[in-house]
Formats: sequence, C-alpha cells, structure tokens
Amino acid sequence: MSHNSFRPLVWLQICIFTVFALNGALATAKDGNEALYDATAPADSAFARVINLADKTASVKFEGKTAVQTVGAYQVSDYVFFTGGKTQTIEVNGESLVRAFPTNSAWTLVFADGKLTPIEDKYYQGRKKAQVSFYNLSEQPLDLKTGDGKHAVVANVAPMANGQREINEVRIGLTAWAASTAAAAFEPTFLKKGRSYSYVVYPHAGSLKPIVVADAITSLE
Repeated sequence: MSHNSFRPLVWLQICIFTVFALNGALATAKDGNEALYDATAPADSAFARVINLADKTASVKFEGKTAVQTVGAYQVSDYVFFTGGKTQTIEVNGESLVRAFPTNSAWTLVFADGKLTPIEDKYYQGRKKAQVSFYNLSEQPLDLKTGDGKHAVVANVAPMANGQREINEVRIGLTAWAASTAAAAFEPTFLKKGRSYSYVVYPHAGSLKPIVVADAITSLE
C-alpha cells in the first residue's frame, strides 16, 4: 500500500474515533445535567416545605399524596408541589395545618414546640441572579450581612419572618447580625445564578444556630 492511500485510511479512522468519543461525552454531559435540575411542577402548582426545629425526625403528610416526607431534626426539607388555588391539609407529626395555598405561591412551615407556623416565601423564577432568602426564627430582629458586618445583604428581618434579595453569582460566607453583634456565621456557599438559597437562624441551647441550603423541589406521589 502506498503512503498516499494509507493517509486517507488513517484520517477516516481518526474521524470515526472522534465521532464516537464526542457522542459518549455528550451523553455523559446530558446525564450529568439532568441531575442538576429539580422535579418539574405543573403550571397551577403551589409549593410548601418544612423546617423541623424538633429534636426528632418529622413525618410530613400532604393531602392527596400517599408517600410521607421525612425531615431530620433541625433540617430544612425540599419543597413539595401540589395543586394550588384550593384548600390543602398538611400534617406534621400529627399537627395539621389547613389553609388555601394560591397558585404559584411558596410556603415554609416552621415546626417547633409541636406547632406549625406558615411563612410565605417569594416565588422565584429568575435566571440571571441568585436569590438569597433569610429566615429569622429567633425572638429579635436580625440582619444578614457579610462576615465583617460592613455590607447588609438582607436587612432588618423581624422575628419569625423572612426577607429576600437577588445577588450576582458568587461564593461567599454570610453572618447573621443582631445590631452590632455577630450572632451566627454560615458556611461559605457558592450561590449559583438561577437558584434560590435559604439562610435560616434558629434558637437552640441558649444561642443562635445557622442552616444554609440550596432550595430544591421534589415530587411526592
């Protein structure tokens, strides 16, 4: 075989190998990307989740769903979606909340001392920035600031309330401040654009404790 006839064969083999390699890489990337996204909810949905401030695991039951969601002690659950615009019953460890949940609304139910307290969330659909939601479950007003206290991210949040702000994508460590005193420091977190993150402060054993989570939606059958 001459050198001239050998070269096209080599290039053909290289091209075939490249096509198969690219197809494999694209398939792997597709599978990886699918894991990044939450369950897709119908357009008429409402959303609810639980912050469990009890010392034991909470069992959460949603009307119309047979599966039970479990939430560990001092943990934040994923949002569960259900049909909005009508009355819904949500039960946590035997304590029930019955109320109307408007379409495209999101709610956090704080379970503490055997009682459920609903807090309305901001329904976030942005893509260009990250949303930071600060939940103050203490008994005093708090600010969410940078670690040095110089810059407020979410200011003056009343007890048992929340506040939100959209910020650019960044990795940052934030701290809850009571006036000029740092009350609870959160782990540095990468805030990805198009996602929502919850910063929660709650009282426990004489001090304030922090939780930070990337919000997520789960389907519950």
